[in-house]
Order: sequence, then C-alpha cells, then structure tokens
Amino acid sequence: MPPSAALVDRYASLLAAPDAPPQWQASAPAAGSLLRLADDLLGLGPWREPPAVALDAGCGDGSPLLGLVLLGVGAGIGVDLDPQRVGHGRAGVASLPSELAARIDLQVGDVGALPVADGSVDLLLSLEGVGVYLDLDAFLREAARVVRPGGAVVISELNNARNPRLRQSTHDLWEAYEQGPVPVDLHGHRIETSYRDRRAALVAELLPDADPATVDRLAAATTGLQADAIRAACAAHAADGTVPPGAYRRGTMPIAPDGMVVERPVDPLQLVARLGELGFAARARGYWGGAGGGRAVRTANAVLAAGGRLTLGRAPSFRVVGVRR
Repeated sequence: MPPSAALVDRYASLLAAPDAPPQWQASAPAAGSLLRLADDLLGLGPWREPPAVALDAGCGDGSPLLGLVLLGVGAGIGVDLDPQRVGHGRAGVASLPSELAARIDLQVGDVGALPVADGSVDLLLSLEGVGVYLDLDAFLREAARVVRPGGAVVISELNNARNPRLRQSTHDLWEAYEQGPVPVDLHGHRIETSYRDRRAALVAELLPDADPATVDRLAAATTGLQADAIRAACAAHAADGTVPPGAYRRGTMPIAPDGMVVERPVDPLQLVARLGELGFAARARGYWGGAGGGRAVRTANAVLAAGGRLTLGRAPSFRVVGVRR
C-alpha cells in the first residue's frame, strides 16, 4: 500500500523545515513522489517487515534515507565520496527531531570500501549510482561482504546498456565531454569545457615552453588519464620527448583530469551474473518510470516490467535485486 497522505505530509514538512538545508527544502514539493519511490524500492526486497539497517551507497544529501526511516527502516547509513554533499545531508539530519536524527548516519567514504562491518547490512541500496562508480566491481564485492544472508542489494539505474538508442545517445554525450565542440547543450547536459581542453590547460601549465601543436598532441594522447598521470606524462616528454600512446575512441567512457566521469550505460544482465558469482540470487527488470507517479502510470510500469528479459532491451532504465544466500 502506498504511503499515507499523513506520512507524505510529514516527510514534506521535515524536508522544508526552516533550518533544513536548501537542498532538502528544494525536494519538499516532490515529497509524495520521493516517498512512493522509496516504498517501491523497499517492496523489491524479501522482507515481511522493513529492514533493520539500510545503507545508501552514494547517498548524496541523505534525503532518501529520511524517507526510508519514515517508512520503518530501523537505521539508515549513507556513504558518499563528496564531502560537500555529505555536509548538506548532515545539516539536514541536524534539523530533524532527535529520535529521527539518531537513526541516520552520513559518512564521507568510497562505495568500493564501505565503512561498515561484514554482514551488518539488511538492505544495500544504489540509486542511479552504478553508472558513475569508477570501480563497479569493487562495489559489488563490498555488497557480498556487508549484506547479511537473507538481506538484499537493490540497484536502480537510469542507463540501461541493453537499450540501443540509449547507448547511442550516451556515446554522443561522451564524445562531446571528451573533445567537444563546446559549449553545447546535449541530452540534458550543459558542457562548457571539454576534457581534452582541460588536459591541454594542464599540459600548458606543466610545459610552459611547449608550442601549441605539442600541447594539443599531448592533450589528445593523455585521454582517460587523471592529473597525476598527466603530470608524469609531461615529465617524460620533457625528459626524452615521449608521447603516450593513448587516443580517444568513440564508445569509451571519458574521465576528467580530476577523476570525475559521465554516467555510463550498465548491462543489468551482467550485474545479475556477477552478483550470482558473489553469492546472490539476483534478477533484473526493466523500468520505464512511474514509481513516484499516479496509480495508472505505476501500473503500466509494473505490467511492462513483468515482461522480464523480453522487454528489458526496450526499457530506458532498470532495477536489479540480489538476495544474499
């Protein structure tokens, strides 16, 4: 049964509290959709009662964890690599009544090295995160470590690699991020500076005497490298003229010099297979949206998802659920 109107109102009021951070307050108008989405995700697991401990890997500002706690989850742990986002979330938690605040713990950390004990988590949740994890398999191995037997990992992801139209649009986006032309608005992204231009700026700083052609050649040859590796490549070039063999190929996920990445499509069936190797009984379903919407939209999504692998290739998004054996 969807969350009651009273529970939605409470969630909205907590998000919109005067001392809550602006990020939470901005989510308050969508409280109903957000809470219904959280309820649907909980419904994918094997529990008769809400799980005792949920961990959100890539928790952002922590507001989804508040929704889970309001729906009955005993304790929510959030882990995110971005200290600023965690800071916003902690400000939000501090604005909550003490009995709720005590049940939410947000930490700066890597999803590939989760700061919790073995077998201590009932629900490990990844919301639109696996497409930007630099080391996805490290996260899956951590899932096998931290989820207790009978617990579950639930992955909700926007970018379904089995959808050919989505793959094409993602490759267009990657190419624009990597080498322009910029500025450009593409598939909902505003790209001001390409990664190649950012590498060129770093190369020009490291090799101030290099001519523009050399700077451009090194920027192109260091595709996919982060700042420290670019510095090493420039040092090698200064020493003996070496140029790295790298070159951008369409369909390769670009990496910014600071390590940031653009989301990549993820194959849900590969996730299912890997989770199976790691001790989970896993399944994948296509997702067309609608969890946060009205009954008709949610029903249509459920009908389409029931097609399993037959409809999975047409879905823009997917959900994977793995129950720990």
